[in-house]
Amino acid sequence: MSSQLSQFVSLLSSGPRWRVAALTSLLLMLCACGGGGGGTDASTPPNDPNRVGAGWVTITGSDAGPSKLTNSPTVSLSGDAFISPKFFVCCTGSATDTGVTVSWANATTGGSGAATQAPQYCFFLGYYLCGHTWQATIDLVVGNNAITITATDPGGNLGRATVSVRRTPDVTPPTVSATSPANGATAVGTNSAFTVAFSEAMDPATISTSTILLNDNLNNPVNGSVTYSSAVATFTPAASFQGSTVYTATITSGVKDITGNALAMAYGWSFTTGPAPDTTPPTVSLTSPANGATCVPTETQLLATFSEAVSFPTVNSSTFLLKDSQNNPVGGTAVLPFMAPAVFAPDGPLSDSSSYTSTITTGITDLAGNHLITDYTWTFTTQAAGAGTWSAASAAGAPSPRSDHTAIWTGTQMIVWGGYSNGVFGNGARYDPATDMWTPMSNVGAPSPRYGHVAVWTGSKMIVWGGVQPGAFLNSGAIYDPITDTWAAMSSSGAPSARQSPSAVWTGSEMIVWGGSGTGVIAFGDGARYNPITNSWSTVSEIGAPAARLGHTAIWNGSAMIVWGGANSGVLLTNTGGIYTPSSDSWTAITDSGAPTPRIRHSAAWTGTEMIVWGGDDGGDPFNTGARFNSSSNTWLPMSSKCAPLGRSVPGIWSGTELIVWGGGRNPNGPYYRVGGRYNPSTDAWQSTPVVAMPSPRMGHTAIWTGTDMIVWGGNDPAGTRFNDGGRYRSQ
Repeated sequence: MSSQLSQFVSLLSSGPRWRVAALTSLLLMLCACGGGGGGTDASTPPNDPNRVGAGWVTITGSDAGPSKLTNSPTVSLSGDAFISPKFFVCCTGSATDTGVTVSWANATTGGSGAATQAPQYCFFLGYYLCGHTWQATIDLVVGNNAITITATDPGGNLGRATVSVRRTPDVTPPTVSATSPANGATAVGTNSAFTVAFSEAMDPATISTSTILLNDNLNNPVNGSVTYSSAVATFTPAASFQGSTVYTATITSGVKDITGNALAMAYGWSFTTGPAPDTTPPTVSLTSPANGATCVPTETQLLATFSEAVSFPTVNSSTFLLKDSQNNPVGGTAVLPFMAPAVFAPDGPLSDSSSYTSTITTGITDLAGNHLITDYTWTFTTQAAGAGTWSAASAAGAPSPRSDHTAIWTGTQMIVWGGYSNGVFGNGARYDPATDMWTPMSNVGAPSPRYGHVAVWTGSKMIVWGGVQPGAFLNSGAIYDPITDTWAAMSSSGAPSARQSPSAVWTGSEMIVWGGSGTGVIAFGDGARYNPITNSWSTVSEIGAPAARLGHTAIWNGSAMIVWGGANSGVLLTNTGGIYTPSSDSWTAITDSGAPTPRIRHSAAWTGTEMIVWGGDDGGDPFNTGARFNSSSNTWLPMSSKCAPLGRSVPGIWSGTELIVWGGGRNPNGPYYRVGGRYNPSTDAWQSTPVVAMPSPRMGHTAIWTGTDMIVWGGNDPAGTRFNDGGRYRSQ
């Protein structure tokens, strides 16, 4: 028993903080049930005012860091804290299970309060406490705010962490971002209201009939009432408008945002009413998925477009419904975004190969209060269960969690290097899927820490170049030899100017770097070729080259580099490209006839005969469309979207027969997806990937193909939490 306890204590001391807390809780549960007692831990570091006994607390929230700059009146912080070694209770589901109280104090404002706490439970020979998180929203004053987070238990154990948050004055005046009816609108219903959307949250006290005005064509004021919610003001007239009359609405400079900034100047617009009251009921004009649709992704959200503007309070979970094939309600949230289709978002993914029925009820009205005449119902069927299998990739010995790193395949190992989390990394490791083991990489002679860099495999070595680190764009790099675990210097003479996120391809003898962006999001339209044998750079002709761009892709087709898509410095998207032939140092334009719509952050892969482009986004809306480009004939072929994954920005890999995509999201701030897809160009058909044993959904990860498996690694979730785990997907 003594030997087993010694091994358990060794495990506790060697693990990360969350595992220490979890295993400590388990050990205490196995030794004694319940709580009691007091005192402190004799191992407490001497003279450490931020820790007493077993106490500790961390601040890991995305709004926090060593310091924080914001103009918001509040800051949201979160993190984790210790579990009391003697006062925990398991497992009621209450925050008091941890035996710890987490509180906050803002020394600058004098404010203080209790944080919201949540325990986590795990199963190992029974359920036990394995984690403890907290969250707090704290009021700020202009200037530096010294915030302290304290975690204590009745036994005197204490942990303390501090963060400085500087609030800058908000001096930007609000603006009117949209109105409904729009300026110049005609045939407006005589019993309509009008709405005004502001660019930011407003002070409700300044939104009233004194600041939101309406006058008729004789300049007589129109009586009415004004309400405000979610940055939208609504003026409802006391009586119906006159028919065929011009009305002028005015937003005075008396409206202010929540920090007191007034509208820079009065905003006015006009609209004309129709000849008769609006008594026409709204109808559903379009749905997504469409009625009778099949192979619908299980993570889809339902959309409904109406024949006219409808009242957003009437769109809710009682009027926009979804039921399964057994007529059981599907939980979810129904909303009507401003001037957008109504959305029903299920609480979780739908079931595979299942029929669903959605209903829009007569409870929905237009702005005039006219109800749908009858319920509108449509059905659809979800996609079949994914093909292939996932298996875990070990995280033991892996690099620390990160995103925006690079990963290459050597033929036997995946090499991960660089990237970003709360800081910039200049390290990495090698993963061998045959042994499921990681090997650290030497840092001697390695490039400086960076992210947004490029990496290529020469057949024997990895070349790392470019990227960005805090305060500096880079045009340096180095060459890594995995056999000797050594780095070699790389000449910068003749290299392209410093930049991040360029494209890079390996020709068999040279690395070609092209495009990317620098300070001020300035896009580049130049590049250079690097020869590792001579350690020298040579220029890439700019004659006939594509326009400068960022967010593009580039692939090597065996004799030329193909560049496509992206955006210019003004983030104007393009669907153009070019073919660069290094043997002649010349460019050939790519036709845009039949090309996919303009986009950035898309996938591109070379099949051996074609370049497949798929997905990406336009800075907001994602795409699940693509096309195939034949460089020999300079032509595009259409690409089926039936059974394709939901639109996303995601890396794609070529398996030898299929394009495989997994994970990703609508954009950096949208939902991230768990279901991927496989596209076979020979059949022009998509098939989904399974969710069993897959990694957690993420974006900013890398994907490589080993010859048998796709390995995904790293990345982050929507909350900004980075990962250092991954998974291996085998398609057969």
